[in-house]
Amino acid sequence: MVRRPARRARRGRSRAGPRDGWTSTSARKLDPGICGPRRACRAPTSSNGLWPVLRQRGPRPALRSSTPTGIELPGRGTRVRAMRVVRVQVGRAGEIVIDGRAVPTAIVKRPVEGPVAIGRLGLEGDERVLRRRHGEEHHAVYAYPEAHYGWWEERLGRTLAPGIFGENLTVDGPLETEARIGDRIACGTALLQVAQPRIPCRKLRHQLGLRSSLDFLATRRVGYYLRVLREGVVQAGDRFEVVERAEGSPTVDTFVRIATEDYWDVVGLRELIAARDLDPTWREDLGDKLARAEAAEGWLGFRELEVVRREAAGEGAVHLWLACPWGRPLGPHRPGQAVGVLVRPVEGSRPMRRRYAITAREGERIRLTVRVAARRSVEEGVGLVSSYVHALEAGGRLAVSAPRGSWTAEALPRGVRRVTVLSAGMGIAPAVPLVRDLREAGLAVRAVHFRPEPGEPPLWDEARALGFEREGDLDVALRERPPGAVYAAGPRGFVASLGERLEVLGHDGAAFVEEVGPGPVPVPAAPPPPSEPPGCDG
Repeated sequence: MVRRPARRARRGRSRAGPRDGWTSTSARKLDPGICGPRRACRAPTSSNGLWPVLRQRGPRPALRSSTPTGIELPGRGTRVRAMRVVRVQVGRAGEIVIDGRAVPTAIVKRPVEGPVAIGRLGLEGDERVLRRRHGEEHHAVYAYPEAHYGWWEERLGRTLAPGIFGENLTVDGPLETEARIGDRIACGTALLQVAQPRIPCRKLRHQLGLRSSLDFLATRRVGYYLRVLREGVVQAGDRFEVVERAEGSPTVDTFVRIATEDYWDVVGLRELIAARDLDPTWREDLGDKLARAEAAEGWLGFRELEVVRREAAGEGAVHLWLACPWGRPLGPHRPGQAVGVLVRPVEGSRPMRRRYAITAREGERIRLTVRVAARRSVEEGVGLVSSYVHALEAGGRLAVSAPRGSWTAEALPRGVRRVTVLSAGMGIAPAVPLVRDLREAGLAVRAVHFRPEPGEPPLWDEARALGFEREGDLDVALRERPPGAVYAAGPRGFVASLGERLEVLGHDGAAFVEEVGPGPVPVPAAPPPPSEPPGCDG
């Protein structure tokens, strides 16, 4: 039996119990978390790294503990109640059956009564099966906040056994939004350091009964691994307190978000690489992602943008102003280009991709103009994406790819000075910013919008100010004067008939055609998280 050295009582302080109140009325705010109650662990496995952002339409609530939380910040005059170890668990090597196959593992942990020694590579009696990619010393102790148990039980609809996440320490301690990479934590008589987040594997997925291990990762309620700076002894009830803060290092929550979701974020990746005492293998992996992100045009894969303003845009249409919720720049775009969006319009359906033109820009905010589909079309399965996006309110979030497309002024052959821009339906969305750009470049531009039905199309006030004409007959518009270079955007039938008419007229100038409507979005996919993540349990 491991003997625990006697602890000297500290004057003026008493040990806090599991539900003791605050010792100070001040508590620091939590960083924003993800995954509200409307989506229960059903993020899809996607090849583009987008699964976390398809979970819900509204803003994401913060991670919240079921009890008051806080940390001690030495030297800052801020003190909240002491934190503690709720349970200590160790596991023996064995097997579990996953998909009909026996898999070796030590993920099954059992609570231990009394003191347990903490050595350089972990707790006494805690066995490992697989070698850790990032080094045993960086996975020595796994801590998981007790506050998350209730959250998971509510969503899984069952009571969870102690240690089901494979943690060594169940703690009433810092959440992922509080703990920073490099923080030093006093745990019993040992001194530990936050090394990295827990990256799940299929064994944890099996433990919780999830469809994918990525469902766990998407919640960012992942816990964290600690390395041992000073060996010692721990038992249930001991303190688990931050004694030295790694100021400037990312929180565990931020680390997971950027490393597994937002690896388009060049600034964020650089901050992760600079984290205090980060394992060199992580730095190498993050460096590879940084190189891809820096080489990407616009940004890599999809990123989550937030609706910061919603405005009426005419008949059945709205303007949605989007910005990065993390304050990162959006990068350049050229008028006439479009972004791809990826949504899951119906619960349980496959993600659907569509493209929408950027109709305006204000600094680091871009505007999309979206028209709602007719009810009959939606019932027939057409317009599901536009109806979903149209319904977004301020605070809602949308998965968006970088601007793409050659329907721009830069595509014109050198020496062309006369341009005709033709649009129909929502083809007016890319046409308005393109005409504005062509006019500012000093070109002679004729712009014509076709719409057989009555009423004004979306963006018509802006189009009219730019000199757009209204026409019902395409042949008349093309014969009236030589068109020069032609840009055309509209539904499939419109662009198909336009090509035939230009051929009949003997038009031999440049023609740029953009089909606007349902269809796949040709955007590069970001690489998925590794199939055997580095934090996988042995």
